[in-house]
Amino acid sequence: MYYSFDQYTINSNNEMINLAESTIKYNAQLNNVNIISNSIIGTNAIEFNGKSFINIKSFNLLSNNFTISLWLNRSGTVANRSILNFNNNIYIQDMVSYIKLGVNSKYGSTTYDFYDMGNYKNNWCHFVWVSNGNTWTLYLNNK
Repeated sequence: MYYSFDQYTINSNNEMINLAESTIKYNAQLNNVNIISNSIIGTNAIEFNGKSFINIKSFNLLSNNFTISLWLNRSGTVANRSILNFNNNIYIQDMVSYIKLGVNSKYGSTTYDFYDMGNYKNNWCHFVWVSNGNTWTLYLNNK
């Protein structure tokens, strides 16, 4: 899946078009989000207001290796806000002073608290989570 968050990728049904080349299109339904021009890549970004979310059709991410890459620019001070949540199986949460990653499966739950966030409040930072088998690798601004 690949979403640019640019205005031109949002259709009349308020869906963000998946730009990845795939036989299955996982367009994302936007709910209560604002499209803003303050972006680090492309022309637009999405602003979440505490009640906003993006819904993506269900799929089985746990059966494959995966990489999640996103840009964060956090301005709030409320803990325990979801950044990404795939049917409560894989999630990324903003805990104000750290980022929490989690995977839930039929075998149990695994979480990791990523404290080395530096100053990402009111600053754009690039966050990447790579899952390769039982190994997780986390990157913040290519480190």
